[in-house]
Amino acid sequence: KKEYDFIPLTYCLPSEWKTFKRYWDESGHKQKWIIKPPASARGIGIKVIHKLNQIPRKRNIIIQRYLSSPYLINGRKFDLRIYVYVSSYDPLCIYMYDNGLVRFASSKYSHSSKSLSNRYVHLTNYSVNKFNDAYIKNEDEAGTESHKWGLKALWQYLQVAGQDVEGIKTKIKNIVIKTIIASVPTVTSLSKSHCKYRHTCHELFGFDIFLDQHLKPWIIEVNISPSLHTSAPLDKHIKYGLVKDLFNTAGFLVPQTPTRSRSHSPLEQVLTRELVLQLGEMLLLGQAGELQ
Repeated sequence: KKEYDFIPLTYCLPSEWKTFKRYWDESGHKQKWIIKPPASARGIGIKVIHKLNQIPRKRNIIIQRYLSSPYLINGRKFDLRIYVYVSSYDPLCIYMYDNGLVRFASSKYSHSSKSLSNRYVHLTNYSVNKFNDAYIKNEDEAGTESHKWGLKALWQYLQVAGQDVEGIKTKIKNIVIKTIIASVPTVTSLSKSHCKYRHTCHELFGFDIFLDQHLKPWIIEVNISPSLHTSAPLDKHIKYGLVKDLFNTAGFLVPQTPTRSRSHSPLEQVLTRELVLQLGEMLLLGQAGELQ
């Protein structure tokens, strides 16, 4: 428990209803939980509840203890979208992108139970908050006046505020590593059964990280197929670089200029000495050999 104390208490309902109900009864009535449907996205079906009769009894849902003491900036809660690329599970190779997104709720935070139905207060999803008339789009890559920042802008903000930014980053890295490691036995077993080549098992994940009032990072969820839509200059700045680095790491060379040289194919360029040295333990030689 100590090694994984970054996960809010979570239950899968209805299969764990009895265990959950026992915990609810022992914890009293002043509780806040967040309900999430499985295999969903963009904030669909998510709501914060504080009464037992608000919980669906027959539908499959994830219910998680609501982290009700967030670190606030300008009175608003936020979360971090951290991009993580697992290029190989056997051997395990994890890359964490050095930039990401900071997504703010578009209305000021409130501890009141009366505010729980206000999704603009308690949810940080862009797909939810963009419908709020008060939502401010980011038109500047380094801007901090909107409801979406770049991750590097947050680190700079916290640095100026005298916070231990490197300590926070280290904790987030530990969360990423431990979370991926927890999935390795299952993923490796399935990949051996269903994948002809082990290097074809790779994935880009979107880790959603919450910072509480003490700046302790918590993992909210891990997304497969994180959104790569670019609705603002900030999204383009971060996600274009993300996709380019992902392709280069996977072994699909992205050209530096819009025009490709016809004398050398991308697959031939992958086998350059510099790229092989840069990627280290990855199995690019075997991968490129099969593609030729």
